[in-house]
Amino acid sequence: MEHGIRRISNALCASASAAALVVCCVSCAHSTTEDVGYLEGFTTSGAFLVVRLSSQGIRNGLPPDTANGYLVAFQQDGSMSAAWTQGLLSSEMTWNGPVLSVGDSAYEYLITDDGASAFPRTVDGGHEVGRFVSSTDGSVLSFYVEGPVQRAYNIDSGGIRDRSENQEFYLTNGECGGRVLSSTSTRITPILQESASEFAASRPPSAAESDGAQSDSAESGAPDGYDILAQVYPHDGDLPPVLAVAPRETRIEVFRTDLWCADDVFYHLMYLDSPEFVTRDSDGDEGRTTIFLNEWDLGTGERRIRMVTDEEGAPFAVGYQETAFFGQYDEQFYTFATPYGHVFKLDAQSARVTQLATLPLAKPELRSARFYVRDGYAYAIEPSEDGEAPPQFSACRLSDGRCSTPKPLEGLEKKMRGSLLGGEQVLQSFAVRPGYIPDIDS
Repeated sequence: MEHGIRRISNALCASASAAALVVCCVSCAHSTTEDVGYLEGFTTSGAFLVVRLSSQGIRNGLPPDTANGYLVAFQQDGSMSAAWTQGLLSSEMTWNGPVLSVGDSAYEYLITDDGASAFPRTVDGGHEVGRFVSSTDGSVLSFYVEGPVQRAYNIDSGGIRDRSENQEFYLTNGECGGRVLSSTSTRITPILQESASEFAASRPPSAAESDGAQSDSAESGAPDGYDILAQVYPHDGDLPPVLAVAPRETRIEVFRTDLWCADDVFYHLMYLDSPEFVTRDSDGDEGRTTIFLNEWDLGTGERRIRMVTDEEGAPFAVGYQETAFFGQYDEQFYTFATPYGHVFKLDAQSARVTQLATLPLAKPELRSARFYVRDGYAYAIEPSEDGEAPPQFSACRLSDGRCSTPKPLEGLEKKMRGSLLGGEQVLQSFAVRPGYIPDIDS
């Protein structure tokens, strides 16, 4: 598809060069032990909210071992506790039952009310491209780009119990029955060209694959490669097995969204970069973007594309700046928030969305807020525009659309300012304790 508080020894660091200074101050300040990594003493006890920060350094070309981050836990009374970690770009969290999972550039962490356990990964560094809870046994599945290889890890309380290695890139991923599946293409992952061709040759001819969005490649009878569904975890061979293929739809554009599985179908949202479906303003920038549902049928090995519609049956379109969805899936339903705080629920059977709420953001156009959808509530944390005031935490009850008054997360703004060496911290993600009931205005 086209797809830390840092305490340093001044005597030690003063005579070092600028480059050595940074590394020294990271490695000397924070020792690790095998079982807790950098999180010694950190727990989720009493916390309703945990926030993940990472330094800007990792975005600005610093090596991963000089980038840093924090986990910050908030209590109901507004107090907070924090632990230093290494940094990681695009670091997500899952909080399933008593176990919070998160990774940094070296470790996988499982955190409970009793403490934290740390398990070193194969390779330091990397870019996280997926974190999931297995729907079969509740273990954690994490997926990273680590140099030329993407590795998937399976973690439980005993440590990293299994992993798989995948050559080249798999960027759009989801969990399905304890597996990690990736929706990709021979353009993004050319190493799968031969496997995809063999799979396609073994399948009978299919009917038109799209509703109102037929692939130009398919029409020509000479596919420009393939779109592919591959199983990147688990597998034993050199390459992930191909589960489904379709002639490559060259207009597909995939954005940040969740992928999910229900009734042997693997779903994700995307759009088609075509004048029919993407309008542009007078400057040539994208205006409104019509959303489509990509469906991989694991039973037949085929793909279908359907246009998503709104409650009135009209094409569901969002502003181009809203093409990033943060949500929770439950069988055929996917409930998600857009960067502007609009919350929708998609019924995958009908490909129809219903708007449920709008989170109370002060400056949605800045796209600085992060979102979390869980058990009938949608949440947002929005940093202040100048970074001086505390970020605001808000929630909406999705059954009636009522929302809380945003409340400040006092002290988080200080962590986000970082330090001289670590630099500004970026809000990467957050998670809310399962079963938490927010205070919604009556």
